[in-house]
Amino acid sequence: MKKYNIVKYNFPKSSIKHFYTFGEKNMKMVAKFFKYEDKYFYTPFIKKIIVLTQTDLKSASFNLWLYETDDKGMPNILINESGIICKAYEGKTYTVVDIMDLKIRFPSQGIFIAIEWLEINENEYSFFYRYRGKGEKCIGSIIEPSVGAYPSTQGDTVILGENGWRKNEIEKSILPRYKNKFHNLSIELELSECKNNIK
Repeated sequence: MKKYNIVKYNFPKSSIKHFYTFGEKNMKMVAKFFKYEDKYFYTPFIKKIIVLTQTDLKSASFNLWLYETDDKGMPNILINESGIICKAYEGKTYTVVDIMDLKIRFPSQGIFIAIEWLEINENEYSFFYRYRGKGEKCIGSIIEPSVGAYPSTQGDTVILGENGWRKNEIEKSILPRYKNKFHNLSIELELSECKNNIK
C-alpha cells in the first residue's frame, strides 16, 4: 500500500478573494515556504504541486521554480535546473502539476515553491476600463494567470522585486477576512514515498 502526505492549508476555492498579479508592487515572482516535518520522512518525494489560479484567457502559462532556503529564511539555491512550465485554464481552478519524474526530495531545511509569470503574447489579457470610473474608455492589459492567496496571521510568502527577495507584509485590505493579515500563496503539496508506488 503506497504512503503519501498532502500538505494542505484548508483554503476552499470559494473563499479565496485575493489574487497576486504580475507587476503588483513591482513583483516579478512570488514564493511560498513549506517547513519540513518529521512525518515527511516516509514520504520524501514531492509528487504534485497544486496552485489556485485564475485567468480570463482560455489558458495561460507560468513557470514553477523550487528553492532551498538560506539562513535568513529566503529562497537561495535552485533545486530544478529549468523552469517547470505549467498551464492554467480559464476561470478559478486548481492547477495540478505532477513532478514525480524529477525525483525531488523535500529538503530537511524546508522548501520554497515559486511562481514566475511569463511575459509572452499568449498570456496577455486586454480589457476596457474607465479611469476612476469616468471619462473615455481606456485599454488595459495584464499578464495572466493570477495566483490565489488566503489570509493568515503567520506569513510564509516572499516576493521577488527589483532589489531581490523580500518578506510579504501585513496588508491593509478592504476585504474583511484579509484585513491586517498576511496574504499567503494558495499552494499545496502532495508527497509520496517513491516513484514506483505512484499509479
